Amino acid sequence: MKLFFEKYLKGSTVTAKVVRGGAWLGAGSAGEYGLRFARNMILARILAKEAFGLMAIVLSVCSLFQVLTGLWIKESVVQNPRGTEKTFLNGVWFLAMGRALLLLTGAYFLAPWIAEFYESPNLVDLIRVAFFSVLFQGSISPRAYVAIKQMDYRKWVIVQQGGGILGVTTTIVLALYLKSVWALALGYVAENAARCLLSYIVCPFLPTIRFEKRDIDSLFAFSRGMIGMPVLMLIYTEGSTFVTGKLCSKEFLGLFALTLSLARIPGMFGQMLVDLLLPSFSQMQQQDQRLNHNLLRVTSVITFVAGPALVATALFGEEILTLVYGPAYAKGSVALSLLFANEMMLTCNIPIASLFVARGQPALLRQFSLVRALLMVCIAYPAIKQYDIIGAAATPLLAMCLAYGLQLRALRTLTGLRASDYIAVFMRSALLSIPPVVSWLVFKLVLHEPAKWVPVVWTVGLTAVFYAILGVIIFRHEPARKYFWPFQNRVAHRRPVIPPAVALAIED
Repeated sequence: MKLFFEKYLKGSTVTAKVVRGGAWLGAGSAGEYGLRFARNMILARILAKEAFGLMAIVLSVCSLFQVLTGLWIKESVVQNPRGTEKTFLNGVWFLAMGRALLLLTGAYFLAPWIAEFYESPNLVDLIRVAFFSVLFQGSISPRAYVAIKQMDYRKWVIVQQGGGILGVTTTIVLALYLKSVWALALGYVAENAARCLLSYIVCPFLPTIRFEKRDIDSLFAFSRGMIGMPVLMLIYTEGSTFVTGKLCSKEFLGLFALTLSLARIPGMFGQMLVDLLLPSFSQMQQQDQRLNHNLLRVTSVITFVAGPALVATALFGEEILTLVYGPAYAKGSVALSLLFANEMMLTCNIPIASLFVARGQPALLRQFSLVRALLMVCIAYPAIKQYDIIGAAATPLLAMCLAYGLQLRALRTLTGLRASDYIAVFMRSALLSIPPVVSWLVFKLVLHEPAKWVPVVWTVGLTAVFYAILGVIIFRHEPARKYFWPFQNRVAHRRPVIPPAVALAIED
C-alpha cells in the first residue's frame, strides 16, 4: 500500500498523473451523472414526453450551430506546445467569444424558420433562450483547458462536473414549480453559466489584447485539420434525433430522447477518457509500441466492463425502463439495447480517436467519420420511417460497425497495430460476458413466468457467483491470467521503437 501511494498518488510519471486524474474525473463524473440519472427519474414523472421531445430538438440545434463553426479550442490548447502562454490564451479567448456572439445572433434570427420546419411554434423562444448557454461556453476561462494539458484534473473536475451538478439541481427545482419544458431550457443555461463562473474562480484569467499572429495561425491550422469532423460527428450522434423529430410526434421523440439519455449514462466516462488519453498519448506520440500497448490496455478495460453491461441491458431492458421512467416507457427496451451497444462502440473508439489527434493526424479520424456519417444519411430516413424507434436506434450502431474496420486499417499503417491483436480484446470480453447469459438461461429453465423482479434478482445473484468462481480461476492459474491480461511485461524493458514498415515485415 505504501509503495502504491508513493508510486501513483505522489509520483510525477505520466502513469501516476493518469491514475490521479482518473480518480478525480471518475469521482466527478460519477457524481454528476448519478445526479443526472436521478433528475431524469424525477422529471419523467413530472413532465410530459412532449417536453423532452422539444428539448431534444433544442439541444440538437445548439449542437449543430456549434459544430458548423467549431474551432476545437480545448483540443488546440492541449495539443499545442505554446498552449500555456498568455498570448496564445488571449487569442483563444477572443476567438471563442467572437464565435459565441455570432452564434447567439444567428440563432435569434433563424429560430422562427427552425420552429416552422418542425411545426412547433414553441421552439422559437426556447431556442433563443437556450443559446445563451453558447455565450457562457465561449467565455469560459482558457486556463481551465491548461489544467487538462498539465494533467491537473482536480481543477477541471470542479469546473466541468461542479457546473453540471449545479445545473442539474437547478433544473429539478425549476421543474417542481414550472412543470414545463422551460425548466429544461433554463436549467441548461444555468448549467453552462455555472461552469463559466467556476472556471474563473478556479482558473483565474484576465484577457488582454496582446497576442501574436503565430498563435492565431497555429490555432487555425489545427482547426483546419479538423474541418468537417464536428459536423460528421453530429450527424452520427444526433442524426436519428433530427429525423425522428421530423417524422414522428413530439411525444414519440420524447420517448426516444429519454431512452437515449439512459443509454448514454455509461458514456459519462467517454469525455473522461478523452481528457486522460489525449495528453497522455501526446507525450508518447512518436513511440509506436507504447501507443499500441496502451491502446490495447485501455480498450481491454473498457470492453471488460462494457460486455457484461450490454448483455444485462439486452436481457432486462424492459425492467430497467420501467424502474427508471415508469411503465409507459417500457416499450423502448429493444431500442435501449441497440443504443447502449452503440454507446459502448463509441467509447471503445475514443482511444483510437485520441491516438490519431495526439499523432497530429486528425484527417484519418475525419475519413472514418465521413464514412460513418454517409451511412447515417443513407440509412436513417428509411429505417426510422419503417421501424420507428427501433430504426432510430439501430441506424448509428450499424454505421459504427460498418465503418470501424477503416480505423483498424489506418492504425496498421500508422503505428503497426495488428488487427488480430485488437479483435482479440473483444473476444476476451465476449468470454467474460457469458456468465450473465448462463444465469438467465438457468433461470428460464428452472422457473417459468415468475414474478416481475425475480429474474433480475436471480440473474444478478447467480452471475455474481459465476464471476467469483471465474475470478479465482484467473487469479490462481497463470495461463488464464496471461490470456485475459497479456500486457504485463511487454513494455517493461523499453524496447526500441520499430518503424511500422519494419515491424510489419518482422511480424509477417
